[in-house]
Amino acid sequence: MKTILRTLLTSTFALSLICGTAQASPGVFSELKLPAGTSAGIVRVTENYTLVTSAGTGAGEVLVYSNATGKLLRRLRSSAPGVNGYFGKLLVAQGHTAYVAEGNFLIHAYSLTTGAKLWTKSTQGTPGAPLNILTAHTGDMAVDGNFLYVGLPEAWTINEPQFGFYTYEGMTLIYDAKTGASLNSLNSTHGEAYGAFGTSVAVGGGYHAIGAIGYDNDESASPIENQGMVNVGHVSGWRGRILAPSPTVNLQFGKRVAISGFSLYVGNHAGNAVHHYDLRNLGLIETIAAPMGSTNFGQSLSASGHMVLIGDTAGS
Repeated sequence: MKTILRTLLTSTFALSLICGTAQASPGVFSELKLPAGTSAGIVRVTENYTLVTSAGTGAGEVLVYSNATGKLLRRLRSSAPGVNGYFGKLLVAQGHTAYVAEGNFLIHAYSLTTGAKLWTKSTQGTPGAPLNILTAHTGDMAVDGNFLYVGLPEAWTINEPQFGFYTYEGMTLIYDAKTGASLNSLNSTHGEAYGAFGTSVAVGGGYHAIGAIGYDNDESASPIENQGMVNVGHVSGWRGRILAPSPTVNLQFGKRVAISGFSLYVGNHAGNAVHHYDLRNLGLIETIAAPMGSTNFGQSLSASGHMVLIGDTAGS
């Protein structure tokens, strides 16, 4: 049996599903044809579907393909195109459900089987909500089992003393993936103004990792501007904070994070390396150095099983 490993953008107008087995080299499984006038943006793959965001309609849409046939099954679009911003700003999926961010504040859940909208939530909350969130722009999103995590790197709370009043410190909201019910909110364990907590979010196996690229480590004797950090937690409680092994100004450690099993992969803005950690003890397993000539190594990360795919948007 062939297993789809990843979807590769081969041109502006076509995608190829790359597949392979433990005994065979990867090969082209099927090509996904993009409709005329569209172009590929974010790509997400589940067992049965490949989802592609496209700006071709101006307001944005999500194209849903069958992995079995490569055929376009449906096009998910906003019910009010352009009114709330770009549809497909963020995209994640699991099983037969897709989660799509529209503009800065709206999150929609769709059935991939029928195309029906299941629920919609606003990160700004509603009158009477327990949190008064300011600047609740979405930054990243991840889903695992019953939980959908939405990072808001510019958000901050007012009249919430337990969160410290840090301006633009960032936060992450947790929703019930099935119903859209608001479950919890996470703030940085080491809050700072302009910390950008929620820039990146990864979840898996009960763990979560949240990047805060604006973190300076102000509480230390020698703070470094925008060195960045990653907070790691588990459904059983907080696990710890990870700082860059060699922090520098504007390193923005934690710009990208990915989880698979007990492995956590962390990229940074400098694009010089990806660090691999053990989630059980937060120990550094290895440093994957950027190849010669790479300048944006680790600007995208995806992990599955014992594989990690590392994007380099401007490298060799």
